[in-house]
Amino acid sequence: ASLADAFAVIGSLWNENFDGSPSGWIPSSNSWILTNTNSHTPSTSYFIAATSSKTTTSLTSPAIPIPVNASDLQLKFWQSRNLQSGQDGGRLEFSLDNGPWFDITSAGSGASFASNGYNATIKNTGKPSDRSAFAGLQAWSGNSGGFIETIVNLTDTPKYADSSLRIRWTLATNAGTASPGWFIDSISLTGDGDLTNQPPVIVTSPSSSFTETITDLEGTLFEIIRGTSATLLVSASDDAGEPNLTYTWSIASGSPAFISPNGTNPAQSTTITFEETGDYQLQVAIADLDGLTTVGSVNIRVLETPSDIALSPAIATIPFGGNTSFNATLLDQFGSPAIAQPASFIWTTNGGGTVDPNGLFTANATGGPFVLSASSGSFTGTSSINVTPSSATVTLGNLTQEFDGTPRPVTATTTPSGLPVEITYDGSTTPPVAPGSYAIEANITSPNYQGGNSGQLTVTGSLFTNWQSDTFTPEQISSGEANPTADPDKDSLPNLVEYALGTSPLTPTPPLTANSDGEFLTLTFDHPLEITDINYGAQLSNILSDWSPLALEVIGETNTTRTLRARTPIPTEADSLFIRLKLELQ
Repeated sequence: ASLADAFAVIGSLWNENFDGSPSGWIPSSNSWILTNTNSHTPSTSYFIAATSSKTTTSLTSPAIPIPVNASDLQLKFWQSRNLQSGQDGGRLEFSLDNGPWFDITSAGSGASFASNGYNATIKNTGKPSDRSAFAGLQAWSGNSGGFIETIVNLTDTPKYADSSLRIRWTLATNAGTASPGWFIDSISLTGDGDLTNQPPVIVTSPSSSFTETITDLEGTLFEIIRGTSATLLVSASDDAGEPNLTYTWSIASGSPAFISPNGTNPAQSTTITFEETGDYQLQVAIADLDGLTTVGSVNIRVLETPSDIALSPAIATIPFGGNTSFNATLLDQFGSPAIAQPASFIWTTNGGGTVDPNGLFTANATGGPFVLSASSGSFTGTSSINVTPSSATVTLGNLTQEFDGTPRPVTATTTPSGLPVEITYDGSTTPPVAPGSYAIEANITSPNYQGGNSGQLTVTGSLFTNWQSDTFTPEQISSGEANPTADPDKDSLPNLVEYALGTSPLTPTPPLTANSDGEFLTLTFDHPLEITDINYGAQLSNILSDWSPLALEVIGETNTTRTLRARTPIPTEADSLFIRLKLELQ
């Protein structure tokens, strides 16, 4: 059956009347302007004036997506022109998918004028430098007498369907007479067929950047990944153009993973970073501008791949003679213990001790850090070891001794036994001879052990007592002739003075005398260096009372004797002046 007077409703794919806020339009110069002085639909149109100079300027539309199912495509627009006839002219050009521009009348354009096409050929006369860029070409020129509609049929449907179309209107003028110009308004692209928005179409199924695959017992195909990340790939087409699509990846099953970029058009090629091994089903939702979505998926199996060996402990401090057991673990690409561990590892060390085949390290040399290594195949793990001295004890002996005029060393025993020990007496390594108390420090000097002890050595008796026993007979000592104040040789120098000056108490000794040179009064004397239990001092007086201290100074010294001097200036009005030596037994 047929319906008389029936008609088809032509769908509008795109239109622009410039009466709102047009966007995406690109004038090649500011000569193209939006104006409300003249329009086909109230109240705005695009306009360019035709100047008296040679110019070529264009007005370019935004990209217009043409559905894949479109047919009977037709471009319509309204124009009003008043141009210098045959000299100034306008032309219409197309570009598909940002490709080269071509004129409607060009061979292979796939389009033709249905009404109000070009009405003139631009003249090719005058100076070449003054001629229009369209000289010799067909174009719109002259006066249209107001707005007229131009219709262009896009006859080659396969050429335009599923493409992005851009349109530009170009005015070229010569150098000469100016004319009012050209208005463009009420543009539309229409067609029929199924022009409803279609969901995106997957062109290349989702996949990874790896080509190894395996099919499990259930027939599921998995792409194999042996690293920590992979590139996910997919491609699609859409009736509004692929650049308008967004790709959103998600994990339908499997452990968490990081995907970036995502939810954007560039995510058609994105990177997924895994956190552990296992099976993953990854989905990608491909959406167009209206939200129509197509979903694809890919199955990925991340297999365990050995990547390193870890030692535990990673850092160790071991005392000399001690041992520590180390464990080696083969790690997968995520730093987790691999399921399949080697039956054994090869253990080596660069010093500090020995290691057995089971990873037991025994320290035999202090220092470090030493490197302990465990290897399997091409992988090696290391630990850092410092070997410190072991603790040892020191026991001191002979801390109380009698003075006998010989060195009085203390004894030191160690646990473990036989370790070298350095002993100091008040900071000196020489054992003392004289009576007194001495601070003892004993420290083990072996590089492999550390330990020490401290104490006090007491040497009883005195040097003076020893001198008495060496100088006097027992009968003299018993009779009191050896007493400090006795003077057995009757030289007015008591025994203590004889001892302090190193003279004999049994043979008269010349007395000490002070010498005067008219300017200074000086007392000079010697004493043996071995006498260490006497405090030597000098005093000054002019009346043999009210004695005041007078400094002693060392003016000479040999291997056995030290020379001391007490000196004071002689006052000019002094009647008398006395210096005396004061000796004190410690």
